[in-house]
Amino acid sequence: MKSSPFLFTVPLMYTINTAVAFSVESASVSKPKALKGIDASQFRHPLDRDLTSFVKNAPLSGVAERAIRASLSLVEQGTRLDLLSSSVKVSSQQMPELHATMEDASRVLDMEVVPELYVQSSPQANAFTLALQSEDNKPPIVVVTSAL
Repeated sequence: MKSSPFLFTVPLMYTINTAVAFSVESASVSKPKALKGIDASQFRHPLDRDLTSFVKNAPLSGVAERAIRASLSLVEQGTRLDLLSSSVKVSSQQMPELHATMEDASRVLDMEVVPELYVQSSPQANAFTLALQSEDNKPPIVVVTSAL
């Protein structure tokens, strides 16, 4: 028996129409409320909290912390340069809808500074953040891949 090239047309069209019928746009969504006074320690990863505690309680912790911050500052600077050369920096001019979403998320999390958002071209779904508390007050970095 010869198979039809249109064998999957009906289920696919049904799936697409069902997805459109139940899309987010058709649902009513209320605007999220800002979480005023939220502290980063409330959603900090336990391993990050443990490592920070370990460094602060170590002998010569002040010297060690300054050395770690100095070396990580170089890593952060290198990461920023790499992202600027190989990714799209989201702004009100480039990907304005995504930029508005980042601003909304920052408002909800009661952040003083909106992080810099970059989109990296990659077939792998991935995301990461990078932020250092330093004297120059550079904004945190958020990176998502195009697969997301």
